[in-house]
Amino acid sequence: DTTVPLFHALLAEPAIREELLRSLAIVPRPGWQDVLFEYAPTVSLEVRQSVLRALVQLNHPRVLDLLEALLQGPDATLRDLAFPILAGR
Repeated sequence: DTTVPLFHALLAEPAIREELLRSLAIVPRPGWQDVLFEYAPTVSLEVRQSVLRALVQLNHPRVLDLLEALLQGPDATLRDLAFPILAGR
């Protein structure tokens, strides 16, 4: 996907990172999943939740590892999001 290098360049700018990831998560594409995975920890909780849902929808190869880590993590909102997804698998 030729757009991925462009995404990396844009995501290097913190001022637009949140909005770009929010937009990519709305209609996720398989070619974007590694970009979403890489930058998810660098954004707000709200955007991170959207990105996580997109990664689940795309069935990212490391999404189960990520969900398990979130389940063990300190953030109750992310635990509450991860638990039903893991329980449903």
